[in-house]
Formats: sequence, C-alpha cells, structure tokens
Amino acid sequence: MKSITSSFAAWVSLATIFALSGPAFAATLSTIYKFKGAPTDGQALNSQLIYQDGLLYGASPLGGPGKCRKKNFACGLLFSIDPTTGAEKVLYDFTKARFGKMVDGHLLYSNGHLYGTTLEGGAFGNGVVFDFNLTTSKLNVLHSFAGYPTDTSLPSGPLLLLNGSLYGTTRGSNNGSVYKLDLATGAEAILHSFTGGADGAVPMSGVVYENGLLYGTTIQGGGTGCIGSVGCGTIFSVDPTSGTETVVHSFGHGSDGTNPEVGLTDGNGILYGTTMYGPQQAGNAIVFSFDPVAQSEEVIYNSASFGFTGRLVYSNNVLYGTALSGSGDDAVAVSISLQDNKLVKILTYPNNYNQTFSDLVLVAHYFYGTVFGGSTYGLVFKLVP
Repeated sequence: MKSITSSFAAWVSLATIFALSGPAFAATLSTIYKFKGAPTDGQALNSQLIYQDGLLYGASPLGGPGKCRKKNFACGLLFSIDPTTGAEKVLYDFTKARFGKMVDGHLLYSNGHLYGTTLEGGAFGNGVVFDFNLTTSKLNVLHSFAGYPTDTSLPSGPLLLLNGSLYGTTRGSNNGSVYKLDLATGAEAILHSFTGGADGAVPMSGVVYENGLLYGTTIQGGGTGCIGSVGCGTIFSVDPTSGTETVVHSFGHGSDGTNPEVGLTDGNGILYGTTMYGPQQAGNAIVFSFDPVAQSEEVIYNSASFGFTGRLVYSNNVLYGTALSGSGDDAVAVSISLQDNKLVKILTYPNNYNQTFSDLVLVAHYFYGTVFGGSTYGLVFKLVP
C-alpha cells in the first residue's frame, strides 16, 4: 500500500493542505483499492463503507460480473476489502431482478449479516430490503416494496436496527415514507407517509434514534418557498410505536440553510447535519445542530465555498466530513471544531475525482472512504489526519 504523498504521487497530485480559520493538518492519504468496473467488479459511486472484524464492507450500485439489464449494464454488487493487503472480494452479484437491482450504497452489519436495500427490482419492481449472510454467502429478500397505494417504493439511505426491527426511509410513492420491518415476523409497516406539505417531503437519508424517537430530514416540504411552495426541508421525529410524526424544525428562515439531503449524525445526544444550500437557496451549504431535548436548531457553520456530500462523523467534539469545493468542484475532506465552530480543510483530491465523495468511516484514529469521478471507477482510501 503506497502513500499518495510519496511514490503514489506519480498518478495524482495532492493539493496543498491549508486551513480556513484554523491550524493546518499534516494529513496522509493512502489508496487501498482502485475499482475496475464491470465485468471485474463495481464502482465507488455512492459506496458507503462499514468496518467490521478487520474488513471493510460496501455496496456498489453499478457494475459487477453479471448482467441483469440490457447489454453490459450490471446492477451492482456487495464487496469486502482487506485494508491491510488491499485484497477485494465480490461477495454477491445482483444478477436476478427478483433479488433487487441498483443496490443502495449503504449497508448495516449485525451478527454476521449485512442488511441493505435496492432502489429497483423485487417482486414488484419497486426495490427490496435484503439480508446477506456472511457465513453462507446467501442473500434473502426480507421485503419487496409493492408501491402506491398499498406500500411505498424507492428505499434510500442507511437502515437502523432497533429492538429487532429495521427502520428506514423511502423517497417514492408520492412524497416518501418512514417504515419498519420486523425481522422476526417479516411484517412491514409504514409508520408515516409524507404528504408533501407542512409535514415534509422526500426523506432520502434514513433515521437515527434518540430519546425514544426516530429523527430524520426531508429535502423538501415543511412550509413555503424554495421550489414553488413546497418548502425548504425539515427535521422530523417519528414515534416508532405509534407512528406519530412531528416537524421539529423547518428550514429556509432567516440565516438558516435549505434542503437537507444528507442524514443526521448523533454526537453525545446532539444531532448534526448539513444542507445543500444556504439561506434562500443561495450560496453553499451550512452545518447545523439540533438539540432533541431543547427542540432547537442552530447554524454552527455557514460555508462560503463548500457543498457537503457525505454524512458527518462525530469524534471528541470535532465533526469530520466530505464536500465539494471550488470552481472545479474538487472533492475535499474537512473538519469542524465544535469548540469554536471553525473549519479546516484537511486535503483535496485531484480533478478526476470530483463527482462523489462518500461518508467517512472512523476506525481508531483514521478514516476510510470512497471517492469517484471523471473517467475512473473510483477508489477506496485511508486518511490519517
């Protein structure tokens, strides 16, 4: 494994690391694996990694050895990567539509199983929730979404495992929903279907659990303004027992940001997130916090030059994240100290990796992640800040 800052610099130049109102980082970056695309493996488009028992696991929405569509358009795969050796293994190739296709990039690990969703496929073509057994290498469809009007469709974002049930969000069947799937019985229930009005519209990034409630965001809805009169997005809570939904914050007022697309992060009982745009959908993103006890939202960083692309990571009162920066939309990694709310740019990727930058995964004192762009299929990296 070669450091980009040393011999690996032959194919990529790491931009000068600099600080914005904060100290510079002496970051090092190493490439773990470069994807080759179909038919060998997948590509790192929106591939969010998880770390378990010494291995990285992920899902590629596109690519793979098999073909489940016309020509060579493969429908995704599950993979593992040994971060020490860089060895990659294709665990499962989505080749049959009834098992799902266009696998979502988020996976959940629990007790030897990987849980995830697909955007399409299944019995009704509206996506599935699946369980992949790492011991037997068998994939089981837990639920096929039937779509409107009896069910929902287009599951998106990470799953949450709570008391024997999976919780997630969908963005299809009108305005999206929050659903529950009982792993013991296989029963699925829609906890809340969004109307697209004051209650929000189009949740894209799952839910987190805090103080007995599920919390998430919608990219639209919640009031007026932004796109026509649909509203600028919300933070909502849902009672996992009763399904009661409450909008705890509507975006787009005063100095607030608009259109939260990336999910929430729990840091010592405070929820953190980002928006796509600044006030009145102008400028770039903001970083916000939400206190579930006080039920109050606060803007903690207003970016003049960054658009955040991945979910934030909380560690020791510091937020870490990924973003696009500059006129060339360079992919960057940043940190924000919650002591003074100052942002530091840790590093910049080259222009040929400027399309997507995944969530960072914290392992010990370093991070793993994926980046994608240009004519490449993307790569898995290790970042030591």
